[in-house]
Amino acid sequence: STLDTTTYDAGQASSTADGVPVGYPHSGSGAEAAAANYVVAYYSAEMVHSWYRVQLLNAIADPTAAADLKTQLDAAYKQTDATYGLSAAGSAPKGQTFVQRAAPVGVTLVHDTGGSATVSVWVVTLAGIAGTNSQHAVEEDWATVTLTLNWTHGDWKWFSFSAVDGPAPLGGLQT
Repeated sequence: STLDTTTYDAGQASSTADGVPVGYPHSGSGAEAAAANYVVAYYSAEMVHSWYRVQLLNAIADPTAAADLKTQLDAAYKQTDATYGLSAAGSAPKGQTFVQRAAPVGVTLVHDTGGSATVSVWVVTLAGIAGTNSQHAVEEDWATVTLTLNWTHGDWKWFSFSAVDGPAPLGGLQT
């Protein structure tokens, strides 16, 4: 299948929960907007804090999948802590700042049954440690994250996800 680089309408959410847009229309474009915004939340710097992961899942996860998602996220961010030299509480070394954020570049509604939707989000992320003498400079990474969302309690809720590297555009415009 080809990658759809259609942008999404982030303004479709009707409210926020713990800073994350929620309250999407029961439509394919609503599922696309939810998936893109949930990917942005997933790649936020706050995710290194276990309390934030719990808040995020309470806001956007399908309740039937929340425990499994928490296990996946805890494992992923334990690895992130180790990779970037963060403390167990998610703190960067003194005088440095952990940076992690994402920008969705395109979305594809892969499948929509009305009760469940699968959405692929092509995203560029920035992650690393900013500050003097950082051993882990902020770098970019391109990925495609595929989320399955369920229509639950009047909103699109995160049920499962997977991520693969790329596709990455050719470099050369910047040094």
